[in-house]
Parts: sequence; structure tokens; C-alpha cells
Amino acid sequence: MIKIDLNPQKKKKSRKPVLQGFSLSIDSLRNLDLSGLTDKVIYLIPVALISTTVAWYFYVNKEYSKLQEEKKNLQAEINRYKAFEVKAKQIKDKLSKLLEEEKKIELKVKIFETLANQRKSITPVINSVVTKIPDGVWLENLNVSEDGKVILTAYSLSPENITVMYKSLSYSFNNVAFSKVKDKQEVQGIVKVISPLNIIYYKFSLELSKFKAM
Repeated sequence: MIKIDLNPQKKKKSRKPVLQGFSLSIDSLRNLDLSGLTDKVIYLIPVALISTTVAWYFYVNKEYSKLQEEKKNLQAEINRYKAFEVKAKQIKDKLSKLLEEEKKIELKVKIFETLANQRKSITPVINSVVTKIPDGVWLENLNVSEDGKVILTAYSLSPENITVMYKSLSYSFNNVAFSKVKDKQEVQGIVKVISPLNIIYYKFSLELSKFKAM
């Protein structure tokens, strides 16, 4: 069987206690004492600020420590590069010195080569002079230039020995001539000398050129 409610007013009355209960809960909220809660909020705000400040301090300190560590590592890198730079400069200086030594050695080699070549060219000239010196004649000085010109100063115990040497040298050189000797007693390139023991000898100088290669 289906029941039909013909008196809707009763349902509205049944909802009234719910609405009244709701209105009572709003009133209770309005009459709620918030003074204790305000005190708590006022107390918590400084605590929150202090906690935030402390947290920020630790964060900043942590970041500062990181920066200090990075700075330390960077300084270590800089010091290492400086050490490399000093080492590179030392190597560069050493290389420069080695190059200078190499140039000096090359110059010495060239000088020795030049002297060796000159020696090859003047050795026959010197031999031709030395082998033409007769007995009773001795050399005081012998100069040979690069072009083969010879200037010699010698002593002889007799004028005849000078004549013999002059003729012998004429076979090896096209030009043979007496050169002046710096002495007031010079006669045609020959100076008569008397030693403290009363030994008479003769000083002379010859210029030789245009060697006759054999």
C-alpha cells in the first residue's frame, strides 16, 4: 500500500530544530573568546621570525662556506698556473741560452773552418820559406796574409847568407824585395848589429808575394 502525506507542514516543523541548531552554532562562534588565541599568535610571530632568521643564517653561512671553498680551489688553480708560468719562463730562458751557445759554437766552427782553409792555402807558402833558410840565418818574425803575401824579419851572421836566401826565395815567389827596417843604420833594408860580446850579425826584412805553386 502507498502512503501519501497530505500534511506538508509537519515536515517543515521537523526541519526547524536543524535550522535552530545551525543558528545556535553561528551564535556560539560569534560569542567565541579569541583573546587567548591572539596571545598565542602574538607569541608565535616572533618565534616564526626567529626561526626564519636562524634558517636564513644557516643558509647564508652554508653558501658562504661554498664560496670560500670555491675561492680556495680557484686560488689553488691560479697558483698552479703561476707555477706553470714560472716553469715555462725558466724553460724559455734556458732555451734562449742554448740558442746563444749554439750561435757561439757555429761561429767558432766557421772560424776554425776559415783557419783550416787558410792553413791549407798558406802551408805551402810557409814551407817554401822555411826550407829556403840557409845555415847561419834565423827568423825573428814571419807574417803570412790571406792572399799569400809574406813579410819576414830575420838575422844572419854574414851578408852572403842573405844573398843566398834571397836567390832561393826568388824560385818560389815572383816578387822578392827588401823592406825597410826601422833603424837609423839601415842600408838597403839591412842593419848591421854588434852584440855586447862583439859578435857582428845582420838584421833584414823581406817582402814576398805571388807564390809560385808547384
